[in-house]
Amino acid sequence: MENLLEVKNLQFSFRTYGGVVKAVRDVSFEVRPGEILGIVGESGCGKSVTSQCLMRLNPEPPGFFEGGEILYKGKDVLKMNKKELRQFRGKEISYIFQDPMTSLNPTMRIGKQIEEVFVGRKGMSAAEKKAKALEILKMVGISDGERRYKQYPHELSGGMKQRVMIAIALVGSPSIVIADEPTTSLDVTIEAQILDVLKNLQKTLGTSIILITHDLGVIAKLCDRVLVMYGGKIVERGSVDEIFYDTAHPYTKGLMHSIAKLDTAKGHKLQPIEGTPPDLFAPPKGCPFAARCEYCMEICKDMPPQTYELSKEHETCCWLQHEYAPKVDIMKGLTEAQKQEEEENAASNSKNQESQQSSQIHTQEQPASAELYEQLEAQLRTLRAESAKMQEELQKIRDRRGSLDRRLYRELLDSEVLGQIAACYVETQGKKELYGVVRKFLEEHEEQCSGIRAELRAI
Repeated sequence: MENLLEVKNLQFSFRTYGGVVKAVRDVSFEVRPGEILGIVGESGCGKSVTSQCLMRLNPEPPGFFEGGEILYKGKDVLKMNKKELRQFRGKEISYIFQDPMTSLNPTMRIGKQIEEVFVGRKGMSAAEKKAKALEILKMVGISDGERRYKQYPHELSGGMKQRVMIAIALVGSPSIVIADEPTTSLDVTIEAQILDVLKNLQKTLGTSIILITHDLGVIAKLCDRVLVMYGGKIVERGSVDEIFYDTAHPYTKGLMHSIAKLDTAKGHKLQPIEGTPPDLFAPPKGCPFAARCEYCMEICKDMPPQTYELSKEHETCCWLQHEYAPKVDIMKGLTEAQKQEEEENAASNSKNQESQQSSQIHTQEQPASAELYEQLEAQLRTLRAESAKMQEELQKIRDRRGSLDRRLYRELLDSEVLGQIAACYVETQGKKELYGVVRKFLEEHEEQCSGIRAELRAI
């Protein structure tokens, strides 16, 4: 089946006062007739910029294309002039914008905004335009079309406004509709109705839909194929079943684990993706997800991953698919054997470091053994005392189940040992984060104590 739309190696950037933001980096995909293609990813990953590139809606300047092709039925959209773009937009590809509250013109009646799609096109009378507008209003589930036709946006509910936005997108009978988070700011009931409208229209009209969202539930309900974007790149693509049940990229796994499911046990904590997205002013030279990936290897930081084809539809850009990479079940993590191997390697490295520290003590000029012993013993006593204080404060936090009252907070500020933790609490304003920092601080002190014990044994 011939593709309606082909995007090849698309690169789009923005010039700003701070530098060039590389928003879309070497993106390629295709849209087939009659399918619903989902694009999913967290905020800032390049979903909306990519979709707006398809109709050249991004302002140029400050935006500019660094390379690539956008072929619609074989014709390159990037080479169209302004007149050709006016005929192309709305008639061949149309767009449903994110927020209907701000996308509709508050000074124009609903009917006139729908008919705007036909401005500059010959062959339609005013009566035909109105008839088409009323027909499409009925199609998207708006009753009493004559009345709604004459109303202003402020007279409609949020769900009605979103239906009007869908009507505007469909009135020109386009081959492709881009729906950019069409259920944003709608409650769950209205969201379900809007999704049903899109699904029914796609079946009735045979229109292809590009659905942009961060909601995996919407993706699962509507889409045939899915693109997962991160850091301006597509990191995984495949059918809905392959993405959900045969996940191949750690970022996709992170998205799956960060949402609540119906079978989630009470008290179960969701697993957020630690860290922050990459800086697109200076994108990483390796995998864009390397800094946040629990399976990150050295090659992930230095080289962009190849594209690995897992099936006819399923592809991923991850070094874990390389034949020499450790065999990891993405959804389950490391196997028991691999965990044991990692623990043994860590223990071996720790022993090597201790022996190196001991040899350094003997090779460097040091005071007499007795004097050195007293110094190390004093340091050890100090660390033990600090660790005891930390344990007491930690027990207080445990007793209060993670909460901090004003008295305990003042004690933290007054304590030199806990100054770092108090500062962290001010920054995070969270209780769970504080508990984690206390644990980490204790572990660091324990490592220091272990190092001093090793030095004492070496004397």
